[in-house]
Amino acid sequence: MAKVLPGEITPMVQKSVFFIVGVLILSGLHAQNTGQQPGVDYRDGNFSLASKIYGNASVQVNYEVPFDKTTGKPLKTASTILFMAPYINDFGLPWEKLSWTPFARKMGWSSYSLVIRTDPKDVRTPGKCYYYPAESGSGEVVIEAYKKLQKDFNLGSKNTAIP
Repeated sequence: MAKVLPGEITPMVQKSVFFIVGVLILSGLHAQNTGQQPGVDYRDGNFSLASKIYGNASVQVNYEVPFDKTTGKPLKTASTILFMAPYINDFGLPWEKLSWTPFARKMGWSSYSLVIRTDPKDVRTPGKCYYYPAESGSGEVVIEAYKKLQKDFNLGSKNTAIP
């Protein structure tokens, strides 16, 4: 067994520290603030829109709108609507798993995302991949979904945010 000098950090101690720090970080991520505010009811749902996106005759739109529990009306800040662009073949992850959800909740914003099927081999083909909004038609669906949310929840027209 190798001699350990006082104050020296052995590889085993280093690995143990990294493991413990990793567990603490993951625990913190799991228990992190979801951004939910007291007194706010987050109503989520989905609807479908017709689409010209290659391979997607229709697209599912998932959304969340914050409502005041006392008045039963959308928060004033809900008129700012955050569009969360989907990852390739991200088939509607649970809302809490989307990276911008805690931020949108903290700000009191509405948010939405799309479920779009894309063949990974088509990622670099502008007419076939939704990453190219003008060529694929995905931009039209994003705007149509935004307008539908405004109308359905009487959100008015304030802002849209696209990270």
